[in-house]
Amino acid sequence: MRLWYHVVGSFLLRHVSIHAGTLLSDPAKRRRYFDDARQELFFDRHRPSFEAVFAYYQTGGRLRRPYHVPDDVFLAEIEFYQLEKVCSIFS
Repeated sequence: MRLWYHVVGSFLLRHVSIHAGTLLSDPAKRRRYFDDARQELFFDRHRPSFEAVFAYYQTGGRLRRPYHVPDDVFLAEIEFYQLEKVCSIFS
């Protein structure tokens, strides 16, 4: 599936691989973030973290926190995007 993602001024057009139960893999969960007029998903979230979260989808589940992003900020983003499998590692 191809989707436009608009995250704090950055636009990404990417394919989303399936990671069941996560925000981006579930059309019902991400519906509230879809802008019908622009035909894009809009997230007012931490952009450096999103780049890592999106890489998680592209690499089949590998996640790496950017060195310049504090642990607590990154964990909040992981929880927001519902990467539960990863969240359990940090708890």
